[in-house]
Amino acid sequence: MEGRVLGVMGKVAGLAGLAIGLCLFIYRSVIQQNLLFTTGLSSAQAFFVIAAVMILTFGVAIMGMMAWLMTFNSQERPIPLSSLVLLSAIFTIVLGSTVYLLSLAVIAPVSAQQTPKLPEAPVGAPTKPPSKTTKVCMGEGGGNNCLAGADAKFGCDVYHQWGAGGRMTQNLGENFCSVTENNSKKQQPFDVKVYQNNDGGRCGWTGFLVTCNP
Repeated sequence: MEGRVLGVMGKVAGLAGLAIGLCLFIYRSVIQQNLLFTTGLSSAQAFFVIAAVMILTFGVAIMGMMAWLMTFNSQERPIPLSSLVLLSAIFTIVLGSTVYLLSLAVIAPVSAQQTPKLPEAPVGAPTKPPSKTTKVCMGEGGGNNCLAGADAKFGCDVYHQWGAGGRMTQNLGENFCSVTENNSKKQQPFDVKVYQNNDGGRCGWTGFLVTCNP
């Protein structure tokens, strides 16, 4: 379809017709690209890019028509120097305007769509309580202790009473992650990690991180 239209315009108006036809096809294709949404450009950037393409295509069409008129009116004599200077000036203006608009597109603000905004919780909706972590230090005697920054401290008697492995983990969870609601004891989910463990004294020193997840 486009080739047939260009052929007709070329027969009717020669080089000028081809220039006008190419201008229309290029401009139409640029508009159909929808630069604002398909390439992530902001509205300002898309405006400058489309304006630059419009100026360039229309400028090329105008120069094509002028060149055709010059050759048509000067078939038996050379083209006047003034006409060539005018054509060069138009070319310089078109190219300079295109480059200037593209530079404005580069420095224009970028579209703010990188991080989608999370939906806000409805007014009055219950909020989930944050997790709570407790540092528990157990031990007595020599060596490097875990008392610095500890929230709770127990001696070797409790350490041996609460056992090791799964028994120790369960006792720590029950001791620090149990809450009472409506006169009923409720066990919260929990996670226990050892952040220090060394020998010395009666039972060494063991540091636990007890995290309650309401």
